[in-house]
Amino acid sequence: VLTAGQSLLGLDAGLTAGVASGLGSIGNKIWYDLPIGITGVQDAGELGVQGVTVTLLDAGLDGIVGNADDGASRTTTSNALGEYIFTGLPAGNFAVQFSNLPAGYTVTTQNATADKTLDSDGGPVGTGGAPAGASRTAVINLAVGEDNMTMDLGLIPPANTNSLGNYVWFDRNNDGIQDVNERGVAGIMVTLYNNAGTAIAYTTTNPDGEYLFTGLIDGNYSTGFSNLPAGFDFTMASLTNTANGSDADRTNGRTANVTLNAGNRNDRSLDAGLISSRAALGNYVWMDNDGNGVQNAGEPAIPGVTVTLFRPGFGLDGIGGNADDALPVASMITDQNGLYIFVNLLPGTYQVSFTTTPTGIKFTLLDTGGNDNLDSDANPATGRTGDVVLAAGDINLTVDAGLFTPRAVIGNFVWADGNSNGIQDASEPGISGVVITLLDGGGTPVAVAVTDGEGGYLFPNVAPGNYSMVFSNLPTGVTFTVPNAGGNVAIDSDVTGTVITGIVVTTTTVNLTYDGGVLNAAILPIQVEFTAIKKNATAELNWKITGDLKEVKEFVLERSANGSSYAAIANQLADTRTSYQKIDLQPIAGVNYYRLKIISFSGEIKYSDIRVLVFGNKGSISIFPNPVTEVLYIQLPDSFNGKLVLMDLVNQAGQIVATKSVKQASQVEKMEVSNLAPGVYLLRIQNSNGTLETMKVKVN
Repeated sequence: VLTAGQSLLGLDAGLTAGVASGLGSIGNKIWYDLPIGITGVQDAGELGVQGVTVTLLDAGLDGIVGNADDGASRTTTSNALGEYIFTGLPAGNFAVQFSNLPAGYTVTTQNATADKTLDSDGGPVGTGGAPAGASRTAVINLAVGEDNMTMDLGLIPPANTNSLGNYVWFDRNNDGIQDVNERGVAGIMVTLYNNAGTAIAYTTTNPDGEYLFTGLIDGNYSTGFSNLPAGFDFTMASLTNTANGSDADRTNGRTANVTLNAGNRNDRSLDAGLISSRAALGNYVWMDNDGNGVQNAGEPAIPGVTVTLFRPGFGLDGIGGNADDALPVASMITDQNGLYIFVNLLPGTYQVSFTTTPTGIKFTLLDTGGNDNLDSDANPATGRTGDVVLAAGDINLTVDAGLFTPRAVIGNFVWADGNSNGIQDASEPGISGVVITLLDGGGTPVAVAVTDGEGGYLFPNVAPGNYSMVFSNLPTGVTFTVPNAGGNVAIDSDVTGTVITGIVVTTTTVNLTYDGGVLNAAILPIQVEFTAIKKNATAELNWKITGDLKEVKEFVLERSANGSSYAAIANQLADTRTSYQKIDLQPIAGVNYYRLKIISFSGEIKYSDIRVLVFGNKGSISIFPNPVTEVLYIQLPDSFNGKLVLMDLVNQAGQIVATKSVKQASQVEKMEVSNLAPGVYLLRIQNSNGTLETMKVKVN
């Protein structure tokens, strides 16, 4: 129960990951279990095994693999980090099977620790129902929406063999030492040489810059690093073979020999640091939940954002004035951590453009908070940064972009203040047709609203920031009443002159107290009933007028394609009739918004309610917009008109989250979805004849 002016902000709901969709996942890793820690436990320095075949077996309702009720199996391969995952899984019984194991390796101890994220779950090869050469886990029961990232397998190299590795990194400060803020470099070729200097094995660094050779017999070995990115070279070599120094010779990329034997089974000392005369630029895209333009704790990263790098005045050839100067230099998408980086860049001036596809998502405030590492650098209007100047060797990891979903709403009411007291009294009516322009902090118009037939107006989805409002299109001789009278912001007038200033909006703002009372307003004493009906390829527009008809001079029919910008399509002078009709012979292909503008002899304006029709989709159901953030419009075919229609919105767990029943359906119905969590839903529509239609709806 809410009283006037009350704000109640304590009604919350907590969701656990995965449950909303009802689907889960199973993963996680195959790793080399080396003799450097506890057998059967994933210790630091034990890398993943790439290329292992992983099969997910459906154990059916009885939980036994191989019976008639089993579902279909799925297969994948471990990646460069040894990881795998199966997603989109219903609740049920499953087992994981590992095959194509490296020759000579054995499966490590099963369930060696109580920590399921670090143990090995595969049984000995060929046991537990697994075929020869394969290892299989026990059957697990996956709950609804559960993400089980604990199904691992450790592989032990042959007895009395050795391993050798370690790391290639970008040495930002060119000191030959691995610092905490310096990243690994993926894709560098690493060659293993025996004591005679003969190449005997090859690998490449993984996404973290690490490499590992396993199963090596006792002897002397060295490594060589090659396939460096263009513009890169080796940093200074360490004088001794330290754990955090670079060991690659700057001329040929080769290291010194190390001896592997019973006293040194797992050598992790051969590293290579890289430097460059080129430059790099990156960094991060995040969801700015509070819209303040600053990266706060708990605000999540956004993967999958397209990031495009431009060099103003230069194209792909790096030469200004050529035909390709408008082309981008490079493009990528943010990774699972919201990060991106462009490396190997020529020194010069660049700009970064961020592209988002979901509707309703906007860029946050620019350059706020005073810390360039934590603010957003994308222009909110364009999603593009200003110039970023890179000198040779520069690594600029401060170019970020914050996004948010605007949910703020401001508005409210313009009324005729008949007694000039600045307060909305019960008998004082609203004024339609007043134009309100919303200006941002720099004075730029960002939105326009027009008061409806009851005097109300609304700005939904307003971005955080400082704003003002300008009121215009008032009848001749009308001025605003005294502002801020009576001490009750919900019912007073806030307009000084023709402006309201000092409007502050956050992502959670809902403020419907921005009102304007007007003096000397002659209220047009009529009521209007306005309808729009689709007749084949035309729109039949009807209106009925009641009240003091002698005050009405003219009717103007207006049409819009977006619901905000209207243009006149027909005029009709008023006469003694109470009912009128016009036909729109050429509606817009798609959505058509119609309204009636009523003009009095004194210049006063009144608007009807808005009606919506859709053309170009005759016999089928269509929905718009899709994706949707607030109101979903549902266009029904002619065969549904006048019938009982039931509309349900169902989430991926099969739960009905919104429903609407219409006894006499019109051509276009609407459903409120602003209270739903973002995601994909199923719209089910059924009429009294039993006709059932379903379609997907994406809510942002």
